[in-house]
Amino acid sequence: MNNMRDIRLYIPQGITNEVFRVLNFGDRKHPGENWKKQSVITHLWHAIGHIFHYLFIGKKDKETQCSHLAHAVCRLMFAMGVK
Repeated sequence: MNNMRDIRLYIPQGITNEVFRVLNFGDRKHPGENWKKQSVITHLWHAIGHIFHYLFIGKKDKETQCSHLAHAVCRLMFAMGVK
C-alpha cells in the first residue's frame, strides 16, 4: 500500500515490542511454525482465553510476564495467517 502511513502513528512502539516479546518466547518454547498447524478456531479460542484472563484474573501472563492482550494479539494474527 503506497498510501499507508507510518505504523507508529497508530500503534505505540511499546505495544509492538511486547507483541514481539511474546512471539520470541513462543518461538523458543515451540520452535518452527507450529502455529500454522492449528486451526483458526483454536487460535481464536486461545485469544478469547487471554482476553478473559486480562479482564477477570490478571493483566499479565505468569510465564512470560507480558500482557494477556499481547498474547491475544498474537493469536489473532495467527488466526488471520492460517489457511
